[in-house]
Amino acid sequence: MTAALLEAAFPEGLVCRTSEDHFMVLGRSEGLEKRLSDLCAMVSKNAAGSILQLKAGICDAIPEGTPTGEEISSACDGARLACGWIRENARMSWHRFDDRVRETYEKQSYVLATYQMALKEHRIRVYYQPLVDVATGTLCGFECLSRWEDPERGMLSPAEFIPVLEQHHLIGLLDQYLLEEICREAGKREEKGLGRIPVSFNISRDDFSYGDMCETIRSTADRYGIPHGQLIVEITESAFSDAPELIREQIRRFHENGFLVWMDDFGSEYSSLGTLQTMDVDLIKLDIRFLRSYEEERRTEDGGTRAASLLRAVIRMAQELRLPTLCEGVESKEELTLLREVGCDRAQGYCFGRPAPVDKIRTK
Repeated sequence: MTAALLEAAFPEGLVCRTSEDHFMVLGRSEGLEKRLSDLCAMVSKNAAGSILQLKAGICDAIPEGTPTGEEISSACDGARLACGWIRENARMSWHRFDDRVRETYEKQSYVLATYQMALKEHRIRVYYQPLVDVATGTLCGFECLSRWEDPERGMLSPAEFIPVLEQHHLIGLLDQYLLEEICREAGKREEKGLGRIPVSFNISRDDFSYGDMCETIRSTADRYGIPHGQLIVEITESAFSDAPELIREQIRRFHENGFLVWMDDFGSEYSSLGTLQTMDVDLIKLDIRFLRSYEEERRTEDGGTRAASLLRAVIRMAQELRLPTLCEGVESKEELTLLREVGCDRAQGYCFGRPAPVDKIRTK
């Protein structure tokens, strides 16, 4: 059906099927958006009751005249990348290959091409962000984050490489590498008088698919002589929703081995309140969106009261469940005051210090 619709829409063009449900069209661009709009409507009509949707990537890179095979191949690649750009956007049916698509593709390709070497040469470093007791203002821990110090492109933020690694199921390598680095730097933290300060680190859903993560953390900590109580495992809220039974069992094993477990990014996904009740976590980290919503509302007539009320309600609920709370993204004294008022236990953010390598972390 789709092939017939494409041939009817592009009678002057070359229409072919490349694989599965992927088609390519080499044709003229006159009236292109109208033709694509009609195509989308026809596909939706014929696929009524299903989730099928036509997605198209457009590349205008082929010059006039007779194109070479290399030019056609390059245009096909560009169209494929543009199509991938909107693959998960249900509101868009087509997109043109442009500088944004090209730049994103080049960054992703660079990350994948240099990732293994970056691990081997320790270009990805552990950065420590302080965690602070809201009531007393004292240092109570560090979250361990990754920063890629690249010799060609400078500092790469996690936003530039973490999603790429997750998409290609390479994030587990990074998690295990960071665990090794965190334990290896324990001596340096000891020299700064921070040996007893616990550190938290993230593990992903993928980690549980490729090995025994609890055993990996246990054996690594024992090899470096680190007390298990000083290592805190952070698991994102989305993992609790994706595989609740698996995560529940892993938490039990972590606790048996003396590790604490925190639920990270609470409020960013769709966990039900029952998740908190059934998952035996030791703390929930409130997503940065709570404070960002508060700041946005402060600029309006509402003054942030609705966001503050929501934050207060979430923390009260956690208190009823006897769960300590930590709020991410604290950037101002006003936000810290709010957290004190609503009863939040701990906080982290630029208000207390930016992430820094072990030789530059502040001790107070």
